[in-house]
Amino acid sequence: MATEQASKHLRDLKTKRRAFKGQITMFGTWVEGYVDSPQERAKLWDRMQRLRKQFDTFNEIQDELATIEKFEEVEAERYATTDLYDDVMANATVLLERLETRATQPSPVDTESSTSPYALAVRLPKIDLPKFDGRTEKWITFKDAFHTLIHTQSRLSNVQKLHYLRLSLSGKAEQAIEAFSITEQNYNAAWEHLCEIYDNKRVLVLRHAALLRDTPAMPDNSSESVRDLANHMQLHVRSLLALGRTEADFGNDLLASILISKMSNDTRTAWERTLSDTEVPNIHELFKFLNNASHQSKDCDSSNHRDTSKRSHPPRPQVNRPHTPPSPRQRQRVFATTTSRSESPSSPRERRRTPPSSPRERRRTPPSSPREQRRTPPSSPREQRRTPPTSPPRERRRTPPSSSSRAPRRPPPSGHTEKCPECSGEHPLYLCPRFRDNTVAQRIEVVRKTHVCYNCLRSNHRTEDCTARGCRVCGKQHNTKLHQDRQDA
Repeated sequence: MATEQASKHLRDLKTKRRAFKGQITMFGTWVEGYVDSPQERAKLWDRMQRLRKQFDTFNEIQDELATIEKFEEVEAERYATTDLYDDVMANATVLLERLETRATQPSPVDTESSTSPYALAVRLPKIDLPKFDGRTEKWITFKDAFHTLIHTQSRLSNVQKLHYLRLSLSGKAEQAIEAFSITEQNYNAAWEHLCEIYDNKRVLVLRHAALLRDTPAMPDNSSESVRDLANHMQLHVRSLLALGRTEADFGNDLLASILISKMSNDTRTAWERTLSDTEVPNIHELFKFLNNASHQSKDCDSSNHRDTSKRSHPPRPQVNRPHTPPSPRQRQRVFATTTSRSESPSSPRERRRTPPSSPRERRRTPPSSPREQRRTPPSSPREQRRTPPTSPPRERRRTPPSSSSRAPRRPPPSGHTEKCPECSGEHPLYLCPRFRDNTVAQRIEVVRKTHVCYNCLRSNHRTEDCTARGCRVCGKQHNTKLHQDRQDA
């Protein structure tokens, strides 16, 4: 018993679905053979409203059938019926808008006659102006609607058309014609300017192809999600067909969209400069451009490496400071330093060349080398015990200098080139073109990973041991190329 009721219910649902499809076919045939009259206009409006309600009922029937029969078959039927319904309703809507446009723009003859053939028997709802905010994918719909409702209306003056055009635009599109004042001559110029910006076939095709490529996935398995997915795909497929693209061109458009989206900004700009029209690019032409660009990049990189390797470290500019006479205290310090330096020879060779003035001084002066120790015997065993032995010059050179007397670190000679840790080129890091092209944050990350000095960008010492001058902006101990403002940091 339950099985028979279920079968009867299924037959009823399918019967209602067939009836709705028959209503769509009949309404489409009636619209194609439409003959204008006040009564027929009233019928047109009423049948459109009735068919919209029936379409909602059809979707409810399909949702119920999807739980009983195979889901794929039910959705295929929904897709075919929805496509037929959209085409019929689009034709009816265009017909109704054309009739209303003629009715709302009466001629002088129409105003004198009380029996106008375009007078409506019923009061239809007001048709709003089409809106456009600058989004590329909305341009075709806006252009067709505005062209039909406003642009082709001979009864409207150019001042009225320009005023309607301003009311229809918003965002970037509105800013594009801001400079055109509302005058009789400016309407055509403003409309042509708007078409030059947005009526670009290449941009429109690539935009719709990108939206097809980035179609969002279904969030769940509900009928609404299935319908949204189908509607999204159908919308952009029909837009591509309206732009003159065939189904055979869809593959080229999708591949071109993917390839262009993966280009860097500089590469894409260079490619766009090679274009001379608004035609859609061929994928083979894009591959040819990229191959040529890769060869040019190799030549440019090799020349940059050669130029960088020939550069020497630029000398620091010498600042000519005005001479100021030293104070008496400074003279005293200079005199004391000069005297102390002159009293003690600067090297072991000078010590050997300077003979002592007397035997007593000879005994007091310790020999500076083992050879002199052998040549200068002490005068007595007591003096020999008192005289401290002097370490040889080799040991003296091994003694590390104190922090106060440490000499500033010098860069390597001009003939020596460091290996860049960023690109492995024969140049120091601070001369690397790739390092200079990075942002400040990227430069800091490179310095951190390669463990070079934060101050001079060299790898032969630590940052705290560096004696080079700090940042030219803030004076802190880091390289000027690594300086960050507070808001950037």
